[in-house]
Amino acid sequence: MKTIAVTEETWRKLKELKEKLDVKSFDDLINTLIETWNLSVIRDTAEKIKISAEPYEVTSFFNQIRAGKREAHGGTH
Repeated sequence: MKTIAVTEETWRKLKELKEKLDVKSFDDLINTLIETWNLSVIRDTAEKIKISAEPYEVTSFFNQIRAGKREAHGGTH
Protein backbone atom coordinates (compact mmCIF):
# COMPACT_ATOMS: atom_id res chain seq x y z
CA MET A 1 0.00 0.00 0.00
CA LYS A 2 1.35 3.42 -0.95
CA THR A 3 0.39 6.79 0.47
CA ILE A 4 0.35 10.26 -1.05
CA ALA A 5 0.52 13.69 0.55
CA VAL A 6 -2.03 16.34 -0.39
CA THR A 7 -2.90 19.77 0.98
CA GLU A 8 -5.88 20.18 3.27
CA GLU A 9 -7.80 21.88 0.46
CA THR A 10 -7.10 19.02 -1.94
CA TRP A 11 -8.14 16.51 0.74
CA ARG A 12 -11.43 18.37 1.23
CA LYS A 13 -12.08 18.43 -2.53
CA LEU A 14 -11.30 14.71 -2.83
CA LYS A 15 -13.69 13.87 0.00
CA GLU A 16 -16.44 15.96 -1.63
CA LEU A 17 -15.85 14.35 -5.01
CA LYS A 18 -15.85 10.88 -3.45
CA GLU A 19 -19.28 11.60 -1.99
CA LYS A 20 -20.61 13.14 -5.22
CA LEU A 21 -19.45 10.18 -7.32
CA ASP A 22 -20.65 7.74 -4.66
CA VAL A 23 -17.48 5.64 -4.73
CA LYS A 24 -16.51 3.45 -1.80
CA SER A 25 -12.82 4.30 -1.43
CA PHE A 26 -10.24 6.89 -2.39
CA ASP A 27 -8.55 4.19 -4.48
CA ASP A 28 -11.79 3.83 -6.47
CA LEU A 29 -12.03 7.61 -6.75
CA ILE A 30 -8.50 7.96 -8.11
CA ASN A 31 -9.04 5.10 -10.56
CA THR A 32 -12.27 6.78 -11.74
CA LEU A 33 -10.41 10.07 -12.23
CA ILE A 34 -7.62 8.34 -14.17
CA GLU A 35 -10.12 6.49 -16.38
CA THR A 36 -12.02 9.71 -17.04
CA TRP A 37 -8.79 11.50 -17.95
CA ASN A 38 -7.72 8.65 -20.26
CA LEU A 39 -11.08 8.70 -22.05
CA SER A 40 -10.78 12.49 -22.41
CA VAL A 41 -7.35 12.13 -24.03
CA ILE A 42 -8.70 9.43 -26.36
CA ARG A 43 -11.69 11.61 -27.28
CA ASP A 44 -9.44 14.62 -27.98
CA THR A 45 -7.05 12.51 -30.06
CA ALA A 46 -9.91 10.96 -32.03
CA GLU A 47 -11.25 14.44 -32.79
CA LYS A 48 -7.83 15.62 -33.95
CA ILE A 49 -7.45 12.73 -36.37
CA LYS A 50 -11.12 12.85 -37.36
CA ILE A 51 -12.17 9.44 -36.05
CA SER A 52 -15.91 9.21 -35.68
CA ALA A 53 -16.20 6.73 -32.81
CA GLU A 54 -16.99 6.59 -29.14
CA PRO A 55 -13.98 6.65 -26.77
CA TYR A 56 -14.65 3.08 -25.63
CA GLU A 57 -14.61 1.94 -29.28
CA VAL A 58 -11.24 3.62 -29.85
CA THR A 59 -9.92 2.06 -26.62
CA SER A 60 -11.13 -1.36 -27.74
CA PHE A 61 -9.48 -0.89 -31.13
CA PHE A 62 -6.10 -0.03 -29.57
CA ASN A 63 -6.40 -2.90 -27.10
CA GLN A 64 -6.90 -5.27 -30.03
CA ILE A 65 -3.80 -3.87 -31.72
CA ARG A 66 -1.80 -4.32 -28.50
CA ALA A 67 -3.03 -7.89 -28.13
CA GLY A 68 -1.96 -8.62 -31.71
CA LYS A 69 1.52 -7.23 -31.02
CA ARG A 70 1.83 -9.39 -27.91
CA GLU A 71 0.90 -12.49 -29.89
CA ALA A 72 3.34 -11.60 -32.65
CA HIS A 73 6.14 -11.22 -30.09
CA GLY A 74 5.34 -14.37 -28.16
CA GLY A 75 3.40 -12.61 -25.39
CA THR A 76 6.40 -10.67 -24.11
CA HIS A 77 4.85 -7.19 -24.36
